[in-house]
Amino acid sequence: MKVPDLLEIAIAWKRSFNPTPEQEEIGLERMAVCNTCEFKEFRELTKHYACGACGCPLARKIYSPKVGACPKKKWAR
Repeated sequence: MKVPDLLEIAIAWKRSFNPTPEQEEIGLERMAVCNTCEFKEFRELTKHYACGACGCPLARKIYSPKVGACPKKKWAR
């Protein structure tokens, strides 16, 4: 099992609260991909969508600083 990159997670969470215009654009592109992904799951406990492949909440994950943050390599940037 892959060890989570805590710095990457912290940066993504921080960005999600006040993204720059470029981060917002990238986040919207990524969410569009996630919205068509078979791994997108609704988590009843938190009432939010998450990535079923890695478990991350999508509203935060889309702001990751890493291009390869999607565990299924579906994001272009």
